[in-house]
Amino acid sequence: MSNPVWQAITPELVRPTDLSAAITLSVVGFNVARAIGPALGGFIIGASGPWAVFLLNAASFTAIMVVVYRWRPAPRRSKLPPEDIIGAMRSGTLYLRNSPELQTVMVRTGIFAVCASGLWALLAQQARRGLGLGSFGYGLLLGCIGLGAIIGAWLLPKIRERLSVNGLVAAGTVVFALATISLAYIHSFGVLAGALAVGGVGWIAVLSSLTVSAQTVTPSWVRARVMAVYLLVFMGGLAVGSA
Repeated sequence: MSNPVWQAITPELVRPTDLSAAITLSVVGFNVARAIGPALGGFIIGASGPWAVFLLNAASFTAIMVVVYRWRPAPRRSKLPPEDIIGAMRSGTLYLRNSPELQTVMVRTGIFAVCASGLWALLAQQARRGLGLGSFGYGLLLGCIGLGAIIGAWLLPKIRERLSVNGLVAAGTVVFALATISLAYIHSFGVLAGALAVGGVGWIAVLSSLTVSAQTVTPSWVRARVMAVYLLVFMGGLAVGSA
């Protein structure tokens, strides 16, 4: 319920020329947490057990609630009557069915998510069985992917000057695929950590590009509904691919 809203309000907070950077920054914020959180979570699990991690996670939403409650967006006036929920969902689906550009983004997102899910689904098993690591070591490997994503966000503006969106998605996909292959063949923690960091660069390159594409080809009146479908395709692809 919350993620489509976050995706939809981003264009309202920045100028169109800054949208790409703002979306990348949003992904970076997530990956900063991914770089720090897993290692910290592994330490807390070792010290207190899983319950403490879930309790801290629940408590962290309090700060988000305060920020949203205090936010005062610019008021809008519309001559059209408000839509009912079912009708709004139907109109959003019809818009997607008649937008070839959006359909292309959705197909690419789904294919990438299904294939990329292998790394996320099997990293824990490989960390435990292949490398003999515990929860803290697994958290460090996850953190390396997050660190790579942060570095990738810093490099993206320069890369975008040389590559088109299609080229960036293709290059990022190849880089992430190589990181996935390394998970199967590299049994040195240090080398694998470096490979996963490089994979994080590819991850944010693809994710940022696809999200920006979905945002820029969608008008504001239907953006939240389209981003809901985009997230459904992405998260559904990860779930199907993981299975």
